[in-house]
Amino acid sequence: MNQNQNLQGNNTQSLEETFKTFIGEIDSRQVESLENRFHDQFLDHVSVSGISEMIVSNKEKYIQSLREGKIGGIPRNIQIKSLDIIENFGIVTANLESNLMQFQTQYSFLWTDGRWKVIHALVAAKKN
Repeated sequence: MNQNQNLQGNNTQSLEETFKTFIGEIDSRQVESLENRFHDQFLDHVSVSGISEMIVSNKEKYIQSLREGKIGGIPRNIQIKSLDIIENFGIVTANLESNLMQFQTQYSFLWTDGRWKVIHALVAAKKN
């Protein structure tokens, strides 16, 4: 194994750990911890089955929705479909499921200042 393969493996592992922690903190509404996990230019695009308009949030709106209890607060099972590294971007495709909702997701992270920060989320949601 050359050094680049080892570096990519370490980044993939840290990306997976970061993703699982990120989702867990949303599910338990740990707003203070989450604030440092979002990139300042974060955008969230959500399509909910049966609703014609897409929901779009930036970092501030997303955190406010967590604080107000509009999102999060329900544990979800995580099934990671893929983890990819493209230069300093990490992409996680995963299915998330709670007792109320199912989510097909793709999260993009940026490796910056020695850590992964979530910069974009695409979410297709539907009620169970």
